[in-house]
Amino acid sequence: MADNAQFYADLDGILDRLRAFEGLVKDAAPEVADALQAKVRENVANQVDPYGHPWPAPKDGSGRVLVNAAAAVTTNATGTTITQSVTGPEAMHHTGEARGYHGGSARLGGYRRPLIPWKNLPGPFKAVVRRVLMRRAEQIGVRV
Repeated sequence: MADNAQFYADLDGILDRLRAFEGLVKDAAPEVADALQAKVRENVANQVDPYGHPWPAPKDGSGRVLVNAAAAVTTNATGTTITQSVTGPEAMHHTGEARGYHGGSARLGGYRRPLIPWKNLPGPFKAVVRRVLMRRAEQIGVRV
């Protein structure tokens, strides 16, 4: 019978990488949160919502709006959960309630300038999460 020592050594290596993969999401959560916060800053700089659609122009035509809005967004990682929230006057713009435009209804003359996703993670934010997780998986030797 042939010696199976190399086979078992390779198998042990595979099992070690799989064990490291088990904690990947929890270990990567803070890095994902930082990357999502950077995406919010990028969106504010580009004047687009989380889905990539441009924000409505200001009614007075003055140009850029909410230029410091990224400072009102907080992104936190707790375990495997990442939360984002908007505070201050920017929250009113996020929901479409700024300057009395309650509900952001276009019919009532209001509009929204969303800063973070409403419910489901949009494609541009999914790409950020995917990029971080793929990089972390490659660091531990797991090809995805």
